[in-house]
Amino acid sequence: MHEYATSRKTRSNLINATGEIAAETDFSNVSMRAVAKRSGENIGSIHYHFGNKDTLFQEVIKAALQSWIDEPLSEYIASLQPEMDTKRGQARMIRLLVHYHIKNLFSDNKPVWHHKIMYHVLQYSSKLRDLVNESLIQPNDETIFKIFKKIKSEIKKSEMEMLIRMILAPIYFHVIFRDIFLSNSGVKDYSKKYLIDLEDKLVNQTLREFKLPIG
Repeated sequence: MHEYATSRKTRSNLINATGEIAAETDFSNVSMRAVAKRSGENIGSIHYHFGNKDTLFQEVIKAALQSWIDEPLSEYIASLQPEMDTKRGQARMIRLLVHYHIKNLFSDNKPVWHHKIMYHVLQYSSKLRDLVNESLIQPNDETIFKIFKKIKSEIKKSEMEMLIRMILAPIYFHVIFRDIFLSNSGVKDYSKKYLIDLEDKLVNQTLREFKLPIG
C-alpha cells in the first residue's frame, strides 16, 4: 500500500512539474531534465511511469481536463432540460452554462497551470490540441448548440458559433491574461464578487440576444 501511494505521488509530482513548466514556456520547451529537477524526482521515474515525453504530455493535458470530463456540460445541465419549454427555464439554462465555465476555470482547487497550458496547446495544430478539442471543445459546443436550437429553432450554425465565442471569450480572456490583469489591479486573485458580476453581465447580454427574461 505504501509503495502504491508513493508511486501515485511520484506520478502526480511529475505531471504537476511538467504542467508548471509548460505553462511558463510551452510544451515545446519542456525538457525531461527540467521536469525531474522541478518535481524532485529522477529522470528514470519519468520513463518508468510514462514511457516517453509524448505520453507524459498527454497525461498532463488529461489532468487539466479531468474536472470537465468528470462532469461534462451535458450532465451539468441535465436537471434543467424539463424546463426548456419555458422562457424562464431557457433563461436559467443560459445562466447555468455560463456558470459552468466560470466554475471550472476559476476553481480554487485547480493549479493555475491547468488553464495556462490550454492557451499554449490551442495555438498550433498538434495531437495535444486534438485531445483538448475532442475531449472538451467539441462536446461542449454540441451541447450548447442543442440549447441554442431549443431556444431559437431557426438559428443558423454560424450564428451559434458566434454566440458561443461572445459568451466564452471574455471568460477565457480573464484566464489567459490573469497575471497581468491582477498585477495591474494590485490584487492576488479575482474576488468572488468580481466573478459573480462577470457572470451576470455575460448572462444578461445573452438573454437580451435571445429576447429572454432578465432577472
